[in-house]
Amino acid sequence: MDTKVGIKIEEVGDTMVFAIEGHLDASMVNAVNERATDVLESDFVKVVFDFSNLVYISSAGLRVLLYVAKKTKSKGGKVALCSVNSNVQRILDISGLTRFLPVYDDREAALSATKS
Repeated sequence: MDTKVGIKIEEVGDTMVFAIEGHLDASMVNAVNERATDVLESDFVKVVFDFSNLVYISSAGLRVLLYVAKKTKSKGGKVALCSVNSNVQRILDISGLTRFLPVYDDREAALSATKS
């Protein structure tokens, strides 16, 4: 079983899109957190997490999402999630993060929501 995670960060207008694939668990959370911290220390205040290729997220991965959401919102920004599969969606729902982080069907919808 491949438990590696890939992280691609793309600047789309005034929004940073994190496309994460594989398993976002304790073994990869530091790498994602470091990249997110670099982005959050810049002028970007809009972040979209594209989970179209994310297979699994652990509690450590949930903490990264919460950290990014808090930092972004403290700067007056917005965070959105998109393209979440049913397994990851269930974990997000159980954790309660979907009360704070909106989930959209696709990247375009999430990008549009961060603009309003």
